[in-house]
Amino acid sequence: RHAAPLARAVVSALEEPGLGTDGVLARLYLISDVLHNSGARARGASRYHTCFQDLLPDTLESLGRRWLQPLGRSHLEQLKVESALRRVLRAWQDWAVFPPLFCKGLEALLFAPVAEVAPLEAPASEDLRNKIARWLSPGEAARLP
Repeated sequence: RHAAPLARAVVSALEEPGLGTDGVLARLYLISDVLHNSGARARGASRYHTCFQDLLPDTLESLGRRWLQPLGRSHLEQLKVESALRRVLRAWQDWAVFPPLFCKGLEALLFAPVAEVAPLEAPASEDLRNKIARWLSPGEAARLP
């Protein structure tokens, strides 16, 4: 009953703008604590795994794009951050809280460089405009780009 709201709250906290290294790591450690403790045999404890499994891929992809870029970090600091993140993912894999390939997928989403692609603005082709205009009324053809 409480798993989904808690998971959403913690995961959305990872997406706060301006979140620093310590904030990101603290939130990931909190997720780790919840995942580790949800291995208990208490009724409904496994629901936390499912909730985090649903939410983490999109969040870590976004986190990797937004935050993991080495903006303003030295190379050494960047390596420390990446190492800490990989240790968290490795712990999840060692605890077997998710299917084996899931943690590898999270790592790929977090660390794989994703280029932001701007939508292409194709120049209006005069030939294409003329071909389309043949099928339109004169008023509709006048509104073509």
